[in-house]
Amino acid sequence: MDTYRYFADWPALVQYLRIYNSRTGKTSSVNNLSLYVQPYFFDGVISDITTNLTDREFVQEVVTIKNQIIVESSSLGDHYHWSAETLTEGVGTSGDIAILMMSLLKSGNNQSQYGLQVSMVYCDVQNLTNPQNVNHVMVEVRYIDGTVVILDTTTNASYIENQVDGWKYLV
Repeated sequence: MDTYRYFADWPALVQYLRIYNSRTGKTSSVNNLSLYVQPYFFDGVISDITTNLTDREFVQEVVTIKNQIIVESSSLGDHYHWSAETLTEGVGTSGDIAILMMSLLKSGNNQSQYGLQVSMVYCDVQNLTNPQNVNHVMVEVRYIDGTVVILDTTTNASYIENQVDGWKYLV
């Protein structure tokens, strides 16, 4: 609980990014969630979920953790939460869950040298292939062999690259 309180007392971070979607020609302004990504938070425990796992098995383990302990809610206040808060509360917005997943993925990648590239994907959940607005966040994982998987933060679904079009940036 002390760790939770420590992070819960940190001020909300707000920095906007202007991101461009080359397919649609649209530019959007979004909160820079990468400011909340903290791979070091998991450094002491990440080996528990990377040991003897391939890159794909590790990514699936992160998805399994998210599916087992985090519930999505869209009414959690006006700022994003640190991974410690999302884990402790067991609830988060798509952005909060993306922050948690990115922190886990980055920590495991740093420890096991999987060669993963991890990006935030801002998208339109009502129009996944023709975005009109930014109203959802997903996580894109590019494996060292070039295979791309887009992970939804609020469902158990994974998507292939051409099924989600949005605004993304590498974290």
